[in-house]
Amino acid sequence: MLTILYSCYTFSDVDGNEQASNTFKRFLRVVNLINEAEKKSISFGGEIMLYPSEVHILCVIADNPGSNITDIAGLTGVTKGAVSQIVKKLEIKNMVEKYHGDSNKDIFLKLSGIAKSLIDEHVRVFTERECCFINKLSSLEKDSLSAVDDLFSDFEDIMKKYLEK
Repeated sequence: MLTILYSCYTFSDVDGNEQASNTFKRFLRVVNLINEAEKKSISFGGEIMLYPSEVHILCVIADNPGSNITDIAGLTGVTKGAVSQIVKKLEIKNMVEKYHGDSNKDIFLKLSGIAKSLIDEHVRVFTERECCFINKLSSLEKDSLSAVDDLFSDFEDIMKKYLEK
């Protein structure tokens, strides 16, 4: 993803719109910060270390009981292969359990007891941190918030098309 963005970064001043260029450069810095944050593991009281991607998958499972790998991939925008790898790591860490549905061929996921308590702690911490961003978005006029939402929607579509190639 960053390769595509960096190639655009080189040409971001072409149209002469300095504000758009500076905003795009800030966006790239935010993307880089998010990528760095994804690489850091989070300590949950001692020996339990989880990566943000693992925590995110746990939260999706918690919010969507009875989900399977395909469901989680659709909800997160991550490939089924990546979700499978993360779930395998979470199984090894005793955070997720697999179980069969009524047909006995469908495999579903549920949180272990320890994962449920970790998610509660994560939600508390994440809510404190995320509130700043949510409050900022909430303070925008409806038209401005719609413009931001449209922009992120466009970015999402562009990246999906790029990844499909």
